[in-house]
Amino acid sequence: MNYITKSLIVGLIASSVSHNSLAEDLDNLKLAPNLPSGLASGGLMQLETEQGYHPPKPILRSPSYYPIRQRKKIQEGMVVVRFMVDEEGKVFEPIVVESTHSAFEGPALEAVLKYQYEAAHVDGKPLKSATSIRIVFSIEGSEDAAGRKFISIYKKADKGMNAKKPDQQELRRDLDRLANAKYLTNYGLAYLSMLEYRYANKFLSKQEQLKSLRKLLLFQNRIDKDRQFLDEAAIRTIRMSILQLLIELGYYGEARSNFYWLNKEIPSAAEPFIAAMSQVQEALSGGQAIMRSVELSDRGYEYLDLTKRTFEIDVIEGAIDKLNFYCTRSFGTMAFSPDNSYQVPESWGACDLLVVGRPKTKAKLYQF
Repeated sequence: MNYITKSLIVGLIASSVSHNSLAEDLDNLKLAPNLPSGLASGGLMQLETEQGYHPPKPILRSPSYYPIRQRKKIQEGMVVVRFMVDEEGKVFEPIVVESTHSAFEGPALEAVLKYQYEAAHVDGKPLKSATSIRIVFSIEGSEDAAGRKFISIYKKADKGMNAKKPDQQELRRDLDRLANAKYLTNYGLAYLSMLEYRYANKFLSKQEQLKSLRKLLLFQNRIDKDRQFLDEAAIRTIRMSILQLLIELGYYGEARSNFYWLNKEIPSAAEPFIAAMSQVQEALSGGQAIMRSVELSDRGYEYLDLTKRTFEIDVIEGAIDKLNFYCTRSFGTMAFSPDNSYQVPESWGACDLLVVGRPKTKAKLYQF
């Protein structure tokens, strides 16, 4: 690695935000049937837009195949898929960004490949562009309720989570039993996701805490006309917790996007972060390198926000095979070489990076 950097530490000492207190707030979150209309759309609504750019628009979306095992067990779920749309409106390179259960991932990817879109365009010229969708698997006639066994295990796990000396192994077994319970609707999954975050906050790394909060946000958006699971207080707490972790972990590009959303949708929740975000913006606009740790998932990839256009990757353990670039104006893929520096063309627009390789590979991404 040619660049040696010091991590920028952004302190929130002057603010009233405490990550621990936010985590404690999640212990008592309630599910709600409705959300204020201002929050219903969800997503990361950036205040910045690319001039003249029009994103892909859906024309035809085929229904997803429902896995037989999950249908028999009355298990519901959600999958977020990121993909490219070419100049003719055809989908290619779909990947799973988030899901509640791996069994739904294959059907979601198969369904997305059959979608048809109106291509993204700039000044009428079609181009390749990235977009994403959340696919909800739900069984007609299922209710916003949980089975007796689920409720029994949930109460046990909830009690164990609040114990003075929680038993980590026992709690993990309970969470796994909940994830495989019969009659597991999206309503029950929302409660399970809250428990998963509390578990991560007690026992796991900040990276794992962030992953669990992002999964919990799957339940922010409306499922259908009458099914909305997280109330306004829950969204506020979760979003603030995510922003806090992004800053602490040095994920500054993602922190900026999340701050934009918070500042637009819940300004009072964004206010405590103003001083910290000023330091983040200085780091993003300055000439110094920004480093973040990377660990590939069990799927063998990691999807990352690209904050700057030039970067290097230093592999610590494992192996990286290739890099894919999901951009608003193009798509790129290349074999990975540990000795190379990479530069993303300005003409590609805003880009995210997919690092593909051996599962659990550890590396450091330097952006400058």
